[in-house]
Amino acid sequence: MRLEGEQTASRFRALRRRGRGSVRFVGRLATAWIFLAVGALLLAGLVSPQPLAFANTSASVLESFGAANASSGSSSLSASPTAATGAGDLLVAVIRTRNITVLAPVSTVADSAIDTWTRATSKSQGSGDEEIWYAASAHTLSTSQSVTVTVSGTAAASTAIAFTVLDVSGAAASSPLDVAATNAATGTAASTGTTAITAQASEIAISDIAWNTSAITVSGQTAGYTVLPTQTSKVSSDATGEQGAWLLLSTTGAQSYSATLSASAAWAGAIATFKTGTPAPPTITGFNPGTGPVGTPVTITGTNFTGATAVTFFNGVAASYTVTDSQHISTTVPAGAT
Repeated sequence: MRLEGEQTASRFRALRRRGRGSVRFVGRLATAWIFLAVGALLLAGLVSPQPLAFANTSASVLESFGAANASSGSSSLSASPTAATGAGDLLVAVIRTRNITVLAPVSTVADSAIDTWTRATSKSQGSGDEEIWYAASAHTLSTSQSVTVTVSGTAAASTAIAFTVLDVSGAAASSPLDVAATNAATGTAASTGTTAITAQASEIAISDIAWNTSAITVSGQTAGYTVLPTQTSKVSSDATGEQGAWLLLSTTGAQSYSATLSASAAWAGAIATFKTGTPAPPTITGFNPGTGPVGTPVTITGTNFTGATAVTFFNGVAASYTVTDSQHISTTVPAGAT
């Protein structure tokens, strides 16, 4: 088996026992990431032709900017960057809307460069709506251009809107969204809920806590996060606010964020993680069982298996497989394998 990259990482051999029709997997783990296996398995689609990033050193939030309608509601609201955003950057918008007449969820997010914006996650609670949207590999936005949030609903024109946009450099150019979570309740202890385990170590977590009413201050934010300025809409009867935060990740794991509100209020929280840099290389640590004939179920253990697109034996015989999680692949030795 061979996964080729720019460094050398792990070697495994699979030897066919003569006269017994079985394959025995033996190997040793080395230090980088070319995998060699004679008569074993090929995991395709996990390797980038570019140098691999083993640490989240290049990702950064270059700036944030936002807006909130002050005294009268509207069906849309725009915000402009304070400095030009970077070409190819990831733009992420954390958004809060509120309308006591009828819920006014976000219908579109757009910008002057005509980038494609996608909803990452959302949570509605009563009159409030909390959402995260993103645009991958976005075009540059100058200070005279803007990001516009538009809401829907039969009373959209009276909606309170507050949002913040983050300009993230070093994010994955395509399909950057990994995992997300939301939560909502009433009280002073606000949180986002907990995501599933992230697919790779190098990611950025972007979170937002939002609330009903304008007379709220926020404290006790989760340690390590960079907290962004609060955006507060003071539309009469629909007042609402939100505060975003972000954290660069360096290990895989479930993510969550929390904060304390200065007074009891209906609140909602949302968090989404986005992949940055080049995914960490896959490593193989073992096979179970280590030997078996055609038809034997085999579990491959290792790391960073998410994204595998094929499992084949060395002579080109394809095998059916399931990526159970980032550390396990289940397959079966196919007929004709050697």
